[in-house]
Amino acid sequence: MELRAYKEPRAVAALLAALDDADAGVRSKVADSLGHVCDPTCVPALRDVAASDPDTFTRQMAAQAIENIDR
Repeated sequence: MELRAYKEPRAVAALLAALDDADAGVRSKVADSLGHVCDPTCVPALRDVAASDPDTFTRQMAAQAIENIDR
């Protein structure tokens, strides 16, 4: 089962830590997963990624994740 299926603090903490991964592919998948977890405590970190990640797709995924959480 994917980490995004767990809505527990350990899974969310692991995903948030992975937002700093060197691989843009990992960061974009993490942002997507956080959007599915829908934990509002993730929004500040996702905002940082959406504003400053060097990868365009990762920024887009972070912005989409924020929209999913804010629904």
